[in-house]
Amino acid sequence: MKPFPISRGVMLCFFCLTLAFPSVSIGMDLHFESETRLRGFERDTPEDDNSFMMPAYEYLQLDVSGAGIEGLSFHAYGWGRANLGNDGFYEDDTSGEFLYGYFEYVHPDSTLNLKLGRFYIFEGFSNESIDGLRVKTNLGKYFTFSAYGGQSAALDNTDGRGGDSISGGRIAHRYNALYEIGTSYKVVQNDNKKQEEQLGFDVAAALPGDMSLYGFSTYNLESEGWAEHSWELRFSLGGFHIRPFFEHFQYQDYFDTGANTTGPFPFLRESHEELSVYGIETTKYLAKNWEGGFKAKAYEYEMRDSSQLYTALLNWYGEDKTSVGVELSVMQGDAAKNDYLMGRLWFYYDPITVKIPSGFFTGDLVVINYNEEIHNEDTSLFLSFGVGNRYMNGALELEVSADYSADPFFDDDLRGMFVARYLYDR
Repeated sequence: MKPFPISRGVMLCFFCLTLAFPSVSIGMDLHFESETRLRGFERDTPEDDNSFMMPAYEYLQLDVSGAGIEGLSFHAYGWGRANLGNDGFYEDDTSGEFLYGYFEYVHPDSTLNLKLGRFYIFEGFSNESIDGLRVKTNLGKYFTFSAYGGQSAALDNTDGRGGDSISGGRIAHRYNALYEIGTSYKVVQNDNKKQEEQLGFDVAAALPGDMSLYGFSTYNLESEGWAEHSWELRFSLGGFHIRPFFEHFQYQDYFDTGANTTGPFPFLRESHEELSVYGIETTKYLAKNWEGGFKAKAYEYEMRDSSQLYTALLNWYGEDKTSVGVELSVMQGDAAKNDYLMGRLWFYYDPITVKIPSGFFTGDLVVINYNEEIHNEDTSLFLSFGVGNRYMNGALELEVSADYSADPFFDDDLRGMFVARYLYDR
């Protein structure tokens, strides 16, 4: 990804602060995280069968505040990959990405909030990564306003940056903690042609009976149709925490409809498919450290096979970080891949022994039995096991894990991974 000048400057600040953080001023608050992952597995390539892959990933996060201007902070996160095995396997894949890097200013005596750089926008229905500026503030006691503008990070590698832009905002009315009702707008230009134009409506409300309502609906102004509805209720009854929900997607309006669409699934937009997802989730604390739950979820397609998923779960949480969980799911559908019985058992055990007080074990087992055979197989298996330890008063964590899977699409697949996580706070 080739960031435009604002992000390039932010990247320079990111790496300079990363190198200099041991000598920052006493009044500065700094949070730094590094996660290194070394993976190993075999894959077939056009040049060779069972070729061994060994990609190494590095994830970096930096948060700095209190550097001299009250209310000013800096945040950055990115990743990169080096291929230590067969380079051809990742030849067409991105080798790194600068996910966000921005300056944020929060006025100490008002509700003014500014962001500058590359950051994510969550305004009503919007979920975008942009290079630009966002302004947010309250308009009196009962209204809040936000606006943003710049260039879409998703269009960075699509015919260059020329003629690309994104802008939008949200205005909302609220009354104490009882409700907030908002209206959002977003328009995206790609090469001076309209890519997206959407209008959204969202609600967060406290209802009688200790109930809460959350949701949003999005209207595609280009195709003149409703793209998405996502709504849920939350309430408690007899010790149960209950969340019924409903989602609806209309593909021809949900996916990009502009002349220069960059969406990865144009065939879905042209399929005129519609998907409705509705269900309910319930959880309850059965006894000390015990939690049980039930989930029911239905997928209703207009043209494809529909299906229903039912899940029962039971979790136990220890006094320390130790936890164990079991799940049993039944999927009922007309297609073989959507008609199965699934069982899952997972655990996180910490500490291991008295000799290694800061060590831990992790494990995950998933078994799926299909009602009908898929490629002459009726079972899938996934098994994962890991062991790790912490050093330097918990600042450094090392973990080694191995995954094994076998399903109708892979006879068997064995993968290994080494992870080193380092955390620095001052």
